[in-house]
Amino acid sequence: FDNGESGADVHGRAADFLLTLYRQMDLSHSAGPRSRHYVILTHGLFIRLFTMRYMGWTVSQFEQVWNPANCEIWHFERQRDGRYYLARGYRPRPVEGTGDRGDGKVPEYEMVESPLLYGKNRGFEVPELMRRPRSATPLLTNASP
Repeated sequence: FDNGESGADVHGRAADFLLTLYRQMDLSHSAGPRSRHYVILTHGLFIRLFTMRYMGWTVSQFEQVWNPANCEIWHFERQRDGRYYLARGYRPRPVEGTGDRGDGKVPEYEMVESPLLYGKNRGFEVPELMRRPRSATPLLTNASP
C-alpha cells in the first residue's frame, strides 16, 4: 500500500511488543503467580512476525508460512518448561441454517480446527520443528533471528 507500513516496520513493532510482554511476564512472576493466559488480537502479518520472533524462524521459513485467514486463531499451548508451542489454528465457520444470505439474519459461527498453512501453494502444514521455540530462552533482543 502507498505510504503503508513495511514488513520491516511491523517486525520492529513485533520485537518491541515481545520485549514488553516478556518483561510483564517476568514482573508478574516475581510479584506472585503469573498469568498463564494471554490474548493477542492482531492482523496476519503481525502474528506471523510475532511467531517468527518467538519461535526463532529464519526469514526463509517465515516466507513459507501463510497469513491466517480473517478471524483465524493461532493457539499456543504453554509447556511444562514455561515456553509456548504453536498447537493449532481455528477458523470461523457459519453454522448451517443460521442466517442464509438474503434473509436478513446474522449467521452464527462455530470455530473449527484448521491447518496452519505452509509452502508455496499452501499445500502443507507448518512443520513440527517450527512449532517449538528454537532456543531455550525466547528472543529478548532486537536482533533479527
